[in-house]
Amino acid sequence: MTVQNLLELTEIIAPYDCAWKDDNIGLIVGRGDMEVTRALVALDVSLDVIDEARAWGAQVIISHHPVIFGGISSVTQEDATGRRVMSLIENGIANICMHTNYDGAEGGINDELAKRLGLINIQNIETLAGADGEYGRSGELRESVPLPEFVKNVTLSLNAAGVRAHDAGRAVRRVFVGSGGSGKLLPKVIAGGCDTFVTGDVRHDIFCDARDMGINLIDAGHFATEDIMCELLAEQLVKMAPRLEVKKAAASVAPFRV
Repeated sequence: MTVQNLLELTEIIAPYDCAWKDDNIGLIVGRGDMEVTRALVALDVSLDVIDEARAWGAQVIISHHPVIFGGISSVTQEDATGRRVMSLIENGIANICMHTNYDGAEGGINDELAKRLGLINIQNIETLAGADGEYGRSGELRESVPLPEFVKNVTLSLNAAGVRAHDAGRAVRRVFVGSGGSGKLLPKVIAGGCDTFVTGDVRHDIFCDARDMGINLIDAGHFATEDIMCELLAEQLVKMAPRLEVKKAAASVAPFRV
């Protein structure tokens, strides 16, 4: 298998037309004709993840967040992006990025997020895929539960270090989930008749809006709501390419402690 062959598999899993129009996805660093026997999956391409890939003998890192995002005018040791790109090239490791295309794809991150939280009757609301690259899913619990109980479930299911939550005094039954920082979708959550919203990176003003609109809001963190992609993608790739060794990077950890 080559990097190009692997790239084609990732596009089947997460079609490019699911991505935000200005997103940087696909092959970011490396040669398409390079042979691949091992692939490491990580949320971010950190120097620690690159070191792990080198030590394990992986020829490619498949990440959710692109190692290059936005225009860059140079690749040097003077900034973090340059250091990462140089390390990939110096170690002969390619990088494939599956970002908003994997957020929005059927069977992708948001579907997995909804399933992990125990939702059924999951719906993909296509109108939520807009210019901001935001996606989400709505679904229902089999029975209503108090918010504190649901918060505990979110924390344990996502292995979150901690969560922030606004309790609107409503039982949790109809839930909307948005991976990463999807807080701006709160108006869509309200319009969809959901009582609870689970996402990450929630701004202060969005918490205020949820309070005044009577919506339960849980911020489980950007990392915890997206790191689930690692195990999911590894399982999908192994089914499609049994001879390819794929695993989640042990170094794929949050860049902070709570």
